Amino acid sequence: MKKVTSSNGHFAQIATLTPGCVFGLEEMMQRTELQLTLISNGAECIFISKKMFLKRATPRSLRMIGALVGRYPTEAYIREQLRELNQWKSFKKDVVKHVLEKKDKTSSSVVM
Repeated sequence: MKKVTSSNGHFAQIATLTPGCVFGLEEMMQRTELQLTLISNGAECIFISKKMFLKRATPRSLRMIGALVGRYPTEAYIREQLRELNQWKSFKKDVVKHVLEKKDKTSSSVVM
């Protein structure tokens, strides 16, 4: 999971789609309550009307789609992971700062 900041707020990258992946059917299949956004770096995407899809889908095709649709984590899980990531980054920053300060003190005492 990666935290991304934009001018409009904060986002969490929770998945990376690969060729053949399906996106946008999670809500229809009642697999998530999250508001998901697809951000593409130039990939080709095929958009199908949800209304048309549901009108033409057979029970078999719905089962097949159910197997393809990703299962995304809950909002609570995402928030916890981001909290832990922020704690880790803060801890890492403090450790690096401490080590560098200790190294500077050691270097300056050897020079004298």
